[in-house]
Amino acid sequence: MDVGVVEAKQKEAALVVFRVVSRSSRVEWVRARLFWSEVGGSIGSHLAVWDVEETKSGVPVPDEVDGPLALLRRETERPGAGAWLSAFVTVTTDGRYSFEYNYDQRPSWTNSRDPLSGSPGSAPSDESLLADLARHPRRPEALPAWYPVRPPAGDETPTDGEPERPTTPLAPPSSVVDLVAMPGWADVWESVVGHLDRVLPPDVARQLVATPAGERVQETDDVVGGVREAVWSDQVTSLDAAGVVGLWQPWARTTRRDLALGASVDPRSDVRAHLAPGSPLDLVLQDLGDVVDTLAQAALDARLVERVLDPDAPRRPSAA
Repeated sequence: MDVGVVEAKQKEAALVVFRVVSRSSRVEWVRARLFWSEVGGSIGSHLAVWDVEETKSGVPVPDEVDGPLALLRRETERPGAGAWLSAFVTVTTDGRYSFEYNYDQRPSWTNSRDPLSGSPGSAPSDESLLADLARHPRRPEALPAWYPVRPPAGDETPTDGEPERPTTPLAPPSSVVDLVAMPGWADVWESVVGHLDRVLPPDVARQLVATPAGERVQETDDVVGGVREAVWSDQVTSLDAAGVVGLWQPWARTTRRDLALGASVDPRSDVRAHLAPGSPLDLVLQDLGDVVDTLAQAALDARLVERVLDPDAPRRPSAA
């Protein structure tokens, strides 16, 4: 391990977090905590911010943090004991930072409240963990008891008890079919479905199906929130201001929103910057956030209906 490289990459990652929170947080923040996990080449992350009154809120995770943290993971790998599975990066408003590494607990990319509560069937998948073990070998005695073990050759039985079969795309339900047909929104729907199948593992889907609709509000909100966060980074904040307005306009026309709002957005505006509340771009982004939430909820409802109609329906493999 090169201590100089480790210290440099820690500082680089912490600085990225500090800058994005300073730009994006709409409150007077005191500390931020990034959860970041890489397993088998896939990444799960979320970023929480606390204000002076200890109220917690979320901030989109910047892509720029992936590079230094991925290198940091490789650099801190322990011979025979593998690489850490997840890390917490805590940054305070005065510029101080600290790192906590998790080598032994199964991470959860779908539970922001308890990201070390991973269970079989949740992301990262068993296959991702096995692929990660091939890249970062561990001695048998260094493997946690929960770590998946590849079945013997010739044993085709899936480790989670559900057959892995090819999947089919999810058609938009009637409630959002007109929206998805608007220019640019088919890509958003595809992103929603892809991220939904990543954050909705089979055990969570089974739990939601078995729970009366009125009693699963928190679980549903967690899934929809996870999808929204991923789609937001994938399809919205990846655009420039003109692209954001272009995505918004078809929806605005259909809903009779005042198109002058989009016309007043400065195309040079930084979509990822801290925006003045009530500014034209801020209002456009709020509208888009509501629409993405609607799509995420519609996709979740449709997937759960599939489960009810066909409990053995094929499921998408977790992102690898």
